[in-house]
Amino acid sequence: MYSLKAQWRKQGESGRRKPVRTAYAPASASARGNGAARRPAENTPLLVAYGTGGRIELMTDHILLIKNHFLGDFINLLGLGYGKVQNSIMIDDISSVAIIRPLVFPDFITFTFPGSPPSTGNVFIDALMGNALIMNLFDNRRFYELKERIHGLHQMRLRS
Repeated sequence: MYSLKAQWRKQGESGRRKPVRTAYAPASASARGNGAARRPAENTPLLVAYGTGGRIELMTDHILLIKNHFLGDFINLLGLGYGKVQNSIMIDDISSVAIIRPLVFPDFITFTFPGSPPSTGNVFIDALMGNALIMNLFDNRRFYELKERIHGLHQMRLRS
């Protein structure tokens, strides 16, 4: 796929500018068709799980927990928890990943690591902590896959 970049040039003596589209060659060798493998960029996530109020991106050595829901300002205003936050948690530091399935409240995922807020036992408060994210109401397969991949990365690092 070619990316287009608009360049500007002066047209004649009128001084009016007109956009000119220039096609650039593809960045990767595999897109050129010579069979070379594509290498993922360092900041490309391995897996992204979208939840209610944010997302979790699994990188090679850390996870990025991003809460950016429009209700985040309301949660911050009332002091109920962390409404808008971006946490980076190293995978080596994670001691447990728990998916909590309360009866009335939506499911949420929590990460336990040194320095993380302790569990209070109140489902509503625990779901709004900085180390937790409320999952989707319907499809949560990505969160279960995220949990398995983190467990697999831990096992890989223990073997080596």
